[in-house]
Amino acid sequence: MNKKNWTYFVRLVGVIMFLAPLYLPIYSYLFENVKTHQMDLNDIGFSLVGFFLFAGGKNLGTLANNIGVALNSLVNKFSK
Repeated sequence: MNKKNWTYFVRLVGVIMFLAPLYLPIYSYLFENVKTHQMDLNDIGFSLVGFFLFAGGKNLGTLANNIGVALNSLVNKFSK
């Protein structure tokens, strides 16, 4: 499996992980005869991990780098 296919596979897993916890709450919202299902903390965490797997790559790396630069400048400002 080459790098491009591996990236698509991880993103597909991320989409499934993101949408799986949302299926029952959305389904119960749209149809009257279905019992209401609330998301718990595990569902939210699972969905967030799926989102990061799907959206991963350059954008999240840039965001993490910018957060690191900001934290570094704060530490330098308060340590002087």
